Amino acid sequence: PDHISLIYVFGEPACLVTARFDVALEIARAHDDVTSRLTPHHRMHAAMLLIDVPHATGHWEAIQNMTGRVEAAVDANAATPCAANVGSLLICALANVHLGDDGEARRLEGAAEELGLEGYVFDDRYVALAVARGDMEALEGRLARWRPEGFWDTDGVIAWLDGLIALDRREQIEAEASPFLKPGTQLEPFVLRSLGHARGEADLVRQAIRRFKEIG
Repeated sequence: PDHISLIYVFGEPACLVTARFDVALEIARAHDDVTSRLTPHHRMHAAMLLIDVPHATGHWEAIQNMTGRVEAAVDANAATPCAANVGSLLICALANVHLGDDGEARRLEGAAEELGLEGYVFDDRYVALAVARGDMEALEGRLARWRPEGFWDTDGVIAWLDGLIALDRREQIEAEASPFLKPGTQLEPFVLRSLGHARGEADLVRQAIRRFKEIG
């Protein structure tokens, strides 16, 4: 079961980055089933995989409804230094910001910080939170010391592009965003939107909107 669960864990991201969200959700559910009798660490991964798809597709209510399970998984897995402990709580916080409950978002952020996890980078999550809140000071600070590590860092690239748009950094978008424009990927509409903003080209923005709708 452990080996099967790892196949699912490392298979889901490929489906997310290629915008095959239905398949990614099937994988998350299959992983949830196979890990049901395994360790708290496996169950933490299961909770994380189940919120990955609504996070990628902006279905914030689904994440909000999963928050209780996420927190229970984090509590059970607290002795294991796992990035999912913090990352999942920050995704739940982001969902609450988008749904207008910043108080709950702050509580979840605090719970993530209280874990004291070291050696991992969560700047992409904090950039997304700053963009959602319209907190330009926090956003400036994060982007001054962080950028995504490359094409594989999908969540990071998305947060970074959204941050550059929020700060109206048109020259930087023009200079740095184009290499991430890969047709058929989750990144495609985000890059189109950023380039449309940088160039003031409404057609690119409309193209981005079409791609967002097509991939769900």
